[in-house]
Amino acid sequence: MTLSGWMQRHTEAAIAVRMAGRVNGVVGVVGRLAWRQDDSQWEAG
Repeated sequence: MTLSGWMQRHTEAAIAVRMAGRVNGVVGVVGRLAWRQDDSQWEAG
């Protein structure tokens, strides 16, 4: 399965790839998602 397109945040793209991999019958997931905001290095403020 290939996921492609745009997501708002980097973390949402990562979650989508992991969730797709948990669907019954899916053997592998190729994540080709782009994102607008890189929130992967979130800091409490």
